[in-house]
Amino acid sequence: MKSPDGMTKNEIDFILTDKPDIVQDVKVINKVNVGSDHRMLPGKVKINTRLERQKPIRTKPNNIDVEKLGESR
Repeated sequence: MKSPDGMTKNEIDFILTDKPDIVQDVKVINKVNVGSDHRMLPGKVKINTRLERQKPIRTKPNNIDVEKLGESR
């Protein structure tokens, strides 16, 4: 994208990740008009599904005090 002075080129769209090695083949599509100065960024995400399935499921801690629930009656 060109800046108002017509000379400076800037890329303002980013893909944020804590694992940059999983994002591959990212391109910018200028032909699609989305009504803003942003551009579509198609790309591939490489995920090791075997490894992800082996990770334990994290559960949210139960912060409900059961004794206080009984007192409110």
